[in-house]
Amino acid sequence: MHSFVHNRVVLVGDAAHGMLPHLGAGAGQGIEDVFTLTQLLTHPQTNKSNIDRVLHYYNTMRPPRANSVMEGSNRAGEIYDNYYQGKLNASMVAERLKGQWETVWYYDLQEEVESAFRSLYDEGVFKA
Repeated sequence: MHSFVHNRVVLVGDAAHGMLPHLGAGAGQGIEDVFTLTQLLTHPQTNKSNIDRVLHYYNTMRPPRANSVMEGSNRAGEIYDNYYQGKLNASMVAERLKGQWETVWYYDLQEEVESAFRSLYDEGVFKA
């Protein structure tokens, strides 16, 4: 899904990006969605007049991140399936899975939110 926002309706979690369990990161993506949305909506300068612009930043941040994790989960699933079908041996699986989790585990969500805040200030949506 390329957009998690329509007007003032916002999708989070599996409603926005249901994914296979192969990275064990689906629930974490829902938590990241809620954290991001909470940070944006509870900012002292978020109000009725700028909510659409604030939600725009949620929508520019979350779909690429969640879709990336979903694609990684799909790739991991294909690797596991090929192993169980005898097309890959254990060392091949280990090699192909190398690096799969780093982008999930070491993502700086707080920095992403701070970047959205900076953009909102730069645009004049939030006042310094």
